[in-house]
Amino acid sequence: MVAEKAPSTAEKLRFAPRDATGKGKAQEAPALVATAPSDRFWMGALFILVISIVLRQVQLGQAPFYPDENIHTFFSQGFSTYSYNPTFHGPLLYHLVAGVFSAFGQYDYTARLVPSLLGIGLIALVLGPARTWMGERASLAAAALLAVSPSVVTYSRHLLHDALALDLTMGAVLCFVTALHYPAGQKRGRRALLGLAACLSLFLATKANFFFLLVVIVAFWFTWKFPRRFAPALVVAVGAAALLWKSALWSGLWVSIGFVGLGHLPASVAAILALLAVAAPAFYLAWRFLPALPELRGCWWPAVLFALLTVAAVVYPRDNSLADPIKDNQHLIFQRVAILTCGVFWYWLWSRRPDEREVAGRVRWKGHNDWAAWVLSLAVAVWIYVFSFGQGAQIIEQWATAHPAATAITAPNTSDSRQIESQGQTPNGLSKWVAAHSFPKETFLSGQESARNAIPKMLEYWGGQQARPRLGGRHDYYLVLGLLYEIPILIAAMGGIWHATRNRSVWSDFLLWWAFASWAVYAIANEKVPWLWVHLALPLALLGALWIASLHWKRSLFFAATMAGLFFSLRGDAAMIFERAGDNAEPLLYAQTPDAFRDAIQSALAQTRGDTRPVWVNGERQWPSLWYLREKGNPPMGHSTVSLGGAFEPDKYRAFVAMDNDLAKWTDRQGWRLQTVDFLIWPRASWEALQPARYWRWFWTRRTIERSEYDGGPAKSPTSILAGHGEWSYQPTTIGSRVER
Repeated sequence: MVAEKAPSTAEKLRFAPRDATGKGKAQEAPALVATAPSDRFWMGALFILVISIVLRQVQLGQAPFYPDENIHTFFSQGFSTYSYNPTFHGPLLYHLVAGVFSAFGQYDYTARLVPSLLGIGLIALVLGPARTWMGERASLAAAALLAVSPSVVTYSRHLLHDALALDLTMGAVLCFVTALHYPAGQKRGRRALLGLAACLSLFLATKANFFFLLVVIVAFWFTWKFPRRFAPALVVAVGAAALLWKSALWSGLWVSIGFVGLGHLPASVAAILALLAVAAPAFYLAWRFLPALPELRGCWWPAVLFALLTVAAVVYPRDNSLADPIKDNQHLIFQRVAILTCGVFWYWLWSRRPDEREVAGRVRWKGHNDWAAWVLSLAVAVWIYVFSFGQGAQIIEQWATAHPAATAITAPNTSDSRQIESQGQTPNGLSKWVAAHSFPKETFLSGQESARNAIPKMLEYWGGQQARPRLGGRHDYYLVLGLLYEIPILIAAMGGIWHATRNRSVWSDFLLWWAFASWAVYAIANEKVPWLWVHLALPLALLGALWIASLHWKRSLFFAATMAGLFFSLRGDAAMIFERAGDNAEPLLYAQTPDAFRDAIQSALAQTRGDTRPVWVNGERQWPSLWYLREKGNPPMGHSTVSLGGAFEPDKYRAFVAMDNDLAKWTDRQGWRLQTVDFLIWPRASWEALQPARYWRWFWTRRTIERSEYDGGPAKSPTSILAGHGEWSYQPTTIGSRVER
């Protein structure tokens, strides 16, 4: 192992630590070398872990399934016919859930066990590895905020990809910051590099949010690695890209890309090429001819940029009630504001004066690199990618199930045709021969094609969502959602922004950049859904924890504020876990199946139990109906099967899940019990929700919208939090079951 070289006097003077204004010594950051946790820390950590386990495990299978959850269980039931589709993300989550199904069976609880355990694991990551960078107090504060966060708790209790994405995000961030301080030539640096490669490649096999995290990490690495003289040119390049976006020049470059034969590329790739065509020459010209720009050392810059971006999101909301030309114009203005503010924020990062830990880390990097570790990390990433997207699980499954434990095999290349009985084991030569002749070649070849096309498919899907949003919403959507459910995290984050800018380090600067970039990107992204809020909650909670750790915890005011924040968060948790959140149309849910649908379909099965005739399901109502009509782990279904779509002939079935047009010509309804319930709800709150009377009524009763307002909409409702510019839609369905005469 290479011995660590102590920083020289010249290097110490060059990188002398200073505060945010550049005058005087900065506050010392937490020690990089992890010390043994104190007894108080263990007591607090154990208490937080118990709370997080309770909130993520109690009544885990109680909530009705999302349609997406049913789709994910469908993929997890077997990989024999699975192929990657970016609409449904994956496939890493499906591998994990398939293992649970194999071990414990298919039930509501086991289907959600993986995200629940991953949600608990996130708290463990914050209390464990993150303590090295945050210190004990900040680690406890961050874990507490995340443990009771209604959004993080809710989406750790549903079979979606976001709980897994949060764990991989946290792992990648911790490995990245560690790798900045320890080169690949040292043991800790090698481990960090391998961990970073594994986390990022696994994240890529989970969700397309990977690309955003990759950009955040690479952009911050630029500020750490390259001298400040490149900063003005990079900012000019970003500004040129912002001004180019959707301009006349943009249209010309887009036509040129198609003219030179690159028109087959995904829209997102073509957009990147168009931006680079302007950013690259702008960077070169600025680097060669632009005079040196002053540093942005003021500690108020991040707060101002956060405020500017937030105000722009409110002023230019891109409301769905507006005409398309107005919406498009507002979206364009906000995109440019977001890109420019990100560029300025990025430039501000270069003004940090490295502290002693960073000085030592930079010295260790000089001459202590290990290219073998880089190659090994790349190999790990490539292997994970190829296995995940190259249908590795399907190949193994088909290969393993092609020959049962006992089979008769004819020995090859022998004069006689002796039959050799294999009782669970075959001779080595025969094993190789069987493997060579039973290998699923077609799956292997299709896996190669899948691996080649996975990233282009992701980019094409993401680009399509931005051009033609499926679930478009306002730029300030996540701000309103946060004010409804996550006030403690938002307040802590505001304090964290100010605290981190006055006590700068690699860790605090990265948290600032990560939080700001997330705030910008998720506001720009056209698809607005509540589960994406958790990707904002994580960096904001970590950032806010730095400020909370600096406060006096023994003061009565701090205790009162803590109790108020805990009560607020637990009220949201209770509403999401124990109070039939689907029926209450909680805005933290979207495209959710209400509790009444689950109750109706289970009641129909219980009432017709023992009837072996099939259950008819309209094709547009198959998810999550098929989960409640599954054969495994569902005794009321008995030996019945599901008839999906086709002609609606009730006499042939024991029960059905139908739409209104299915029932239009059905007149003889004697002997049937019909229940009309909501199949999907689509609530979105607005600023009107924050009016005190509306807000407190909803906070205590959780009545988002009255039943009498369903059809007409709550736009003019005097009580609903969906009034004004809020959004509401729902889809009904009818569930029928035979009644014994």
